[in-house]
This record gives sequence, structure tokens and C-alpha cells, in this order.
Amino acid sequence: MAALRDSNGWYAHNYVEVLQQIGDPALQPLVDALANGTSPRAHNRAPSRRNPIGNALEGLRVSDRNMFVPLLHHESHNVRSWACSAFAAMGTGAAPYVPVVLPLLADEDPDVRYSSCRVFGRLPDESLSHLPALLLLLADPVDFVRREASHVISWIGPRVVPVLREMRRSPSPYRWHALNGLAEIVGWDRLDPSDQALVRRLIRIRIPHEVPEPFDPEGQWYAIPTHDQAAVLDALDLSDPMPVTMRLGQAAASNGFLLAGRVGYVTPVLDGWTLAFVWSLDLEDTTAALSRRFGTAHGYINWDDYHGCGFATGWCIAEHGTIIRSYIHQDDAYETGPPIPAEHGYLLPHEDDPDGSNDVHWCYATDIAARISVGPTTIGPHTRVEGHPVLAVTADGRRDGVTPGALPI
Repeated sequence: MAALRDSNGWYAHNYVEVLQQIGDPALQPLVDALANGTSPRAHNRAPSRRNPIGNALEGLRVSDRNMFVPLLHHESHNVRSWACSAFAAMGTGAAPYVPVVLPLLADEDPDVRYSSCRVFGRLPDESLSHLPALLLLLADPVDFVRREASHVISWIGPRVVPVLREMRRSPSPYRWHALNGLAEIVGWDRLDPSDQALVRRLIRIRIPHEVPEPFDPEGQWYAIPTHDQAAVLDALDLSDPMPVTMRLGQAAASNGFLLAGRVGYVTPVLDGWTLAFVWSLDLEDTTAALSRRFGTAHGYINWDDYHGCGFATGWCIAEHGTIIRSYIHQDDAYETGPPIPAEHGYLLPHEDDPDGSNDVHWCYATDIAARISVGPTTIGPHTRVEGHPVLAVTADGRRDGVTPGALPI
């Protein structure tokens, strides 16, 4: 155990395998270690699966799987979460344990709710039987819990759709959650006409009363100094705009919904700038093309996992069709043009702290956006808003259909 705590990478994997082979005698030491530690997790991100002690527990070769059951009631949320992971690792073999895992879908800790939901991931029959409990998680206050619940419900397959539609027609207390489930599986454009009308009406009611809130985008976006939203839609080949709330659009722009490339989100005018969140194959070409039409355009990328290759960030500034400055960092840096004033006083992401003092600041796409246009992470009640936001369909969306997904209104 001491060697496992002090190791990482390949060596940690070896120690994990040894502990898993030890079996029953290793259970209590692993539980004690988890109870006295924490699993690292970034803000609003799913709990990391790279905890070697937790990994040893979830694959532990015990003589009786019932030994994991008492751990579901442990006072440590860390232990409860990894105990759920142990059941999830059993795949279809976890079916007999669904009754004891089910209450943890309502646990006070989001990591536990997430991990207990994962147990249902390969149990479509049990998921269908306990659909109401899973539907409640589609309204969970924590994003990664909502996402896991949507994956599990989607995994049930087409047979869940008539069940959800029947819930919508009944006086069931789960009617609203059933609507979320349908949006997740079939998409808002394939909801029943009455449900589409309900969603549009709710959006119309909420738009006038919205106050801007900061958010952390995931993907690409463009900032254009124009009040002409229709022209922005045309320039980016976006069609069929549907008015939405900023909350809905920002959720789409921050949770990966737009990365499928079938839908784009265009903001209202924010302090004189219109922001368009849409996937483009070439950030520089698109930014230059937008600047030819609007005089000035900025392109940004901020992506935690760029095509499975790690974090990416960057910005591109163009005027009248000419790229003035472009900087993209993903593993290595690619840049053209001299640094712009907004970069002064910062280190670029590829640069090292010159003296190791940590008394320095690195700049990322959101920092540059806040300095030269409108930063998604810095908008708020002070931001001047004109017009309303829309979701619109890309060329891929017109060809392949809109991406299914439930988004908060």
C-alpha cells in the first residue's frame, strides 16, 4: 500500500495488479486508504478514474462479491463512490445488486450519484425497470451526473421511447423528466408537436428576464462586432434559427453538444459583439472569411480534450480578410504574426516560468477574449444585451439531423 501511494504511471499499474490478486486481505486496507483520502476532480468534471487505490478496489478479486455491499453505506463518500465503481466493473454481473445500488442514485454526493448511475450502464433491462429514478438525474444540479444519466437512458435503446411518450401523456409526476429523456434520445426536432410548442413557449417566457452569466466554453467560437445576427447566420451557413435562452445556448457551448458539428449557438449582441459558437474545420480560414464580410473577426479555441490529444487553446485575429495574429497551442505552439497588446504581461501557454517563482500568469483563449472583445467567462449582469440568442442548424445538421440532447432552459 505504501509503495502504491508513492508511485505513478507504469509502476502504479503493477502495484494495482498485485493488490487485486491478493483479494480479500487487501479489501480493508484499500477501504481505509480511500476513507482517508480524496479522488481528484476538476471543477464540474466527472470524478477521475486515475486513482490507483480506487482502481485496485474496483478490480479486487474477492471471494464473494457481497463483500462490496457494506461499502455502499460507508460514511466516506469516496468509499461509496468506488464501491459503486466495483459493481460497475462487473458489467452485466451487477444485475443482482441493483436493489442495493438504487438508493445511491439519490446520494448527497455527486460523485456517488455519478458512480451509481454507471452501474446501470450495461444493464438496459434494469435501467428500463427503474427509469423514473434515472430520469430524476436528468435534472441533477451537477452537469457530469446529468450527462451520465443521459448516456444510460440512451443505452436502453429505442424501446424506451414509447415508455417516455406514455409518461408524457399520463398524469405521472415524472412527466417533465420524461420530456428531458425524449429530448436526449430523439432530439428536440422529433418531439411531439405539443411538446415542441411547450418548449418554445417556455423559452419565450424566460428570454426577457434572463441575466447574463459567465460560462467556460468547450470548442470553438467567433466574436464579430456586429448587431446583424441574420448576417452572422448567413456567413456561417447556419439555418433554421430557433430562439433559445442564454442558459440553454451556453450549456450547449460548454458541454460538448456543439462538437458534433450539427448545430451552432449564436448569442444576442453582448456589449456590441455577437458571439457564434460553431465547429469549423479551419479556425483561421473561417476567421479571415468573417473579417472580409464584417471588417473584423476573432476566432477562439478552448478545448479540454482536442480529438483525444489533450488541452488546446488559441486565438486568431483578422481584419478585412488578413490574419493579423494567430496563436494555437496543443502539445506545441503554432503562431503567426507579432503578439498583440492583450498578450503583454502574460506568458503564452507553451512558455515556461522563467525563474520558477510561480509569480506569473499564463493567458488562454478566454483571457484574450475578455481583453479584446467579450469573454464568455467574464460576462454577467454588467453586460449590455440586445436581441436574443438562437440555436441554428449547420450543413451537417441539415444532412444528418440535429444532435439529440437535453439542455437546460
